[in-house]
Amino acid sequence: MTFETNTLNICDIPDVPLMITRESGCRETSEDAHAIAAYAQAIQANPLNIDAYVALAWLLATHPDERLRDGKRAVVLAQKALALESGPTHPSLMETLAAAHAEAGYFEEAVYWRTESLSAPPTPTA
Repeated sequence: MTFETNTLNICDIPDVPLMITRESGCRETSEDAHAIAAYAQAIQANPLNIDAYVALAWLLATHPDERLRDGKRAVVLAQKALALESGPTHPSLMETLAAAHAEAGYFEEAVYWRTESLSAPPTPTA
């Protein structure tokens, strides 16, 4: 799994001229509703796109607007990313798994993935 950035460029998807980052604190709910649809489109276009699964799972697990959160769907998406990943699990995916499980109410699994993410070796930065 290659996470060179935590940004997924979805500008090439028609009618969604925006870029979403995990760290963004100023997203609008309407933009995120479009982003959710765009990530789903990206997954449909390329079912092996791990970054799209992770980004959508993170958004569904952590969005400040509860109307856009869907913990159970986030768990499914993050688990799909995990199944697609080859090599060691990236800490960002572990953090996404933790957030998704917590949002879904699966707290033991959330603690497990959070602990794993903290004990993972650091990933090289570009």
